[in-house]
Amino acid sequence: MQLKIDLFNPDLSLIADCTMYLGAASFHIFDSKIDQESPEFPGYIDTQFLGYDCWAFVGHLNLEASCVGAFILPFGPWTMDGAEIVERLDKTPQGTAVNLTELLAPFPQSMRVTETFSSAEGIIVASFDQIELPAEADEAVTFDLKGDLTMIAFADDEDWVDGPVLILRSECVA
Repeated sequence: MQLKIDLFNPDLSLIADCTMYLGAASFHIFDSKIDQESPEFPGYIDTQFLGYDCWAFVGHLNLEASCVGAFILPFGPWTMDGAEIVERLDKTPQGTAVNLTELLAPFPQSMRVTETFSSAEGIIVASFDQIELPAEADEAVTFDLKGDLTMIAFADDEDWVDGPVLILRSECVA
């Protein structure tokens, strides 16, 4: 699989959103077209299983000032050798640019497409499968990603992800 977006392109930026607890060894994706009168987010789209409960760094991938993807980096088994990376990401304020090339360096370049799906207005990445509105800052992040999307994980199989997970606009993935 080739990415049309070069993850090491200097024009591709990663902007920090938050760190989030990913309980149930997974995170969930919802369509951001929500009914404000409903006590829960409708529009469940998908779940990415990780294989372990953990915290994760979450950020926006931007190209030419436009959001092209979501970036989720679970703090999993790799953190035994990368504690300084986790500490730095955990202290990164929202809206701060993060050096994507440096962040990806410790991970093998084997990536696999895990899912494809569509969203009407954008997506919400959430730590639990049912979140009451309004969401707490560390429970969900909204991304302006409309249309067909592709989820890519740094993983050897579907049930054990030990690296970043990207949700990209599908036209960016060849």
